[in-house]
Amino acid sequence: MLTAKLKREPKINKYTDIRRGRKVKTYRIVIYPIVEDEDGNIVKDCGRLRSGPFFKELDARNNLNKFISTKLEEIEKSINPKTREKRCDELLDDFLHWGRYEKQRKWKESTYLTYEDSINSQIRPYLNNCKISELIKKTENFQEHLSKGTYIKQGRTYPLSSSRKRLAYTIYRYFLEYLHDKKIIKVNMVAYLGKVEFKRAQPRETILEHDEIGRFIEIAKERVKDPNIWLMIEFLLTTGLRKGEMTALFVRDINFKLRDVNVYKTYDSRCKEKYRETKTEAGKRHVPFPEFLVEPLQEMLDERRKTFTDTELLDQPLFIKNGNPYPTTTLSHAFELVQKQFELETGKHVVIHDLRRTFSSLLCENSEGNHDYIKKIMGHSSFSTTAEIYAVCNANQAKKYTEKMNQSLNDTFEKINVDRREEV
Repeated sequence: MLTAKLKREPKINKYTDIRRGRKVKTYRIVIYPIVEDEDGNIVKDCGRLRSGPFFKELDARNNLNKFISTKLEEIEKSINPKTREKRCDELLDDFLHWGRYEKQRKWKESTYLTYEDSINSQIRPYLNNCKISELIKKTENFQEHLSKGTYIKQGRTYPLSSSRKRLAYTIYRYFLEYLHDKKIIKVNMVAYLGKVEFKRAQPRETILEHDEIGRFIEIAKERVKDPNIWLMIEFLLTTGLRKGEMTALFVRDINFKLRDVNVYKTYDSRCKEKYRETKTEAGKRHVPFPEFLVEPLQEMLDERRKTFTDTELLDQPLFIKNGNPYPTTTLSHAFELVQKQFELETGKHVVIHDLRRTFSSLLCENSEGNHDYIKKIMGHSSFSTTAEIYAVCNANQAKKYTEKMNQSLNDTFEKINVDRREEV
């Protein structure tokens, strides 16, 4: 089989183009591909190939690998129209298609989107232009690749967390098993992957104390002008909803008579419809909200009734901005302003999911150990999830419980000593 490769190192050359009568500096990628047979003999020299113009050198460098792989693939398709073997990055597309449409137990949409995101950001760039014959070496070095990995979120670059590394490792393992089951590879290469080296991250234990909750809301009202932000923070604190679940609430999902909300979907910007079902069946639930939120919520909706009819209002998201669903990025930015000031005052760094953790801990503290109720309100399939990840025993609670236990022990031992004295 004939193979396309580069004759020499690629270049990024500077050019001067004439656009609308003006001279403009542009950059183009230049490569010199050749075609070799199985013995390494050159059978064709493809000359010089240039990319289209880029107005920044950085853009040209960012597109360098993509341009090379695309051109080499095009050359190989033309010289091996029937016999060219698929590369690993192409097989990843087959793997995703199989999991979503052909697998006996098809992936849920949320699972598919999570896998697709991890593959596109971590696995596909690593396996770019990789042949099946090179897969063993790539597999042996995959965990080392993950240890240095990064991801981009809202324009910022972050190191991969332990959970993201473990997810990418798991998906890569499933991919290798898929290739073996489909007889694309003769040997199951999972052994070359090795045992996972990334330990599970310890769950956060940050919650807001009783006196800190009020101060956090005060800071929100001082630092953020939009009253909807205050209301959304209070709503998250008093219902324990995830940010995506709150964003996906519609007006028809709220019942003021029973004072509860119907949770059955979550916001996901990766979906075409922007909404998807909750990850598990347990996530579909009715969650009560406190009485003090009834008046501000009704005032917010009464203001919108001046513009929309009741029928139109029911089909709107509960929280909107300029007639559209409230942007999660706007909420995150506003929350960051609040938490920075809160951290300056208390030294405690709070993320938006800590509001749910705070609610869970308060729920455990005040529900008299009713595990089924706690599990239902939190939307967990198992109470162990709540106990291990969300419920945090803070210092005050620990002191209270210890004092209560010590008092009980003192009473017990005092009774024993009394009984002994009476016997003597």
